Amino acid sequence: MEIVEGFKVEISSSYEYFWRYNVAVTCGCFDGGGNRVGFASADDHLADVGAGMKTAPKGFVLPRTVTFSTEPCERLLMYIYVIPHTLPEGRDVAEYKPFDMTVRVTRDGRNVLTKTYSVNSWSGASIELSAGGE
Repeated sequence: MEIVEGFKVEISSSYEYFWRYNVAVTCGCFDGGGNRVGFASADDHLADVGAGMKTAPKGFVLPRTVTFSTEPCERLLMYIYVIPHTLPEGRDVAEYKPFDMTVRVTRDGRNVLTKTYSVNSWSGASIELSAGGE
């Protein structure tokens, strides 16, 4: 059976300080035999690391969502990086709890995967995620 539909990926969070993070995604696309047949990526860069922003950039809205689509494939393997460019203002680590970020993968309007991750407010996150191929 030939795969004619790709995946749609949505990465989102309603965390009020999600503007302090850049989001970068690399995604390999594979056929049923495990051969890479494509590549997709997304880069939601709000500021350079160390920017020290005091407020959200103009026009920032919640929930913040990073979305991309792949070419037709059977399975995908993603690496999601949530990289802080501005650290929390306070010095008390306990004051800044991890926040939730949801990754949703769909194909042809049907849900393939929905998973919520806990992201460290200080260090961000590095996530490896596979979907499809079931």
